Amino acid sequence: MIIPQLDDPNLAYESGVHLGDGSLDKYRYLISGDKTKETIYYEAVLAPLVEELYDIGPTISFENNSVYLRIYSRELVLFKNQELGFPIGRKAGLRIHKFIASNSVSTSNAISGLYDTDGSLSIVSAFFALKWNAMSAPAMRTN
Repeated sequence: MIIPQLDDPNLAYESGVHLGDGSLDKYRYLISGDKTKETIYYEAVLAPLVEELYDIGPTISFENNSVYLRIYSRELVLFKNQELGFPIGRKAGLRIHKFIASNSVSTSNAISGLYDTDGSLSIVSAFFALKWNAMSAPAMRTN
């Protein structure tokens, strides 16, 4: 496994994805999404991204209406937990890592990853409105 540099723009994007649809347990990093809407995104974008970023080949599987990208690596779980601050178990009190938040390019990439997983754009009374999943909103704050 490769430990990426904190200023890697791909790490910032992938951290945004984790904020939106990712989770950790003791030995596994999991990203989950809607099978009908996100399968191509998982296969063409996320799987190659995490493989390049961590030098670990993820597995993609399907259950009911969901698509899952899984990486079984205790080392990755520890990196994401201890270095990036992602909790093992329930995602509560999430924040963007202070290093990512202090760099405008990294912040933009993290917001892009979060938007790609939990954001939506709609037009309300002739104005564009960005919307976030309620669980993701606190993540816009920093550590």
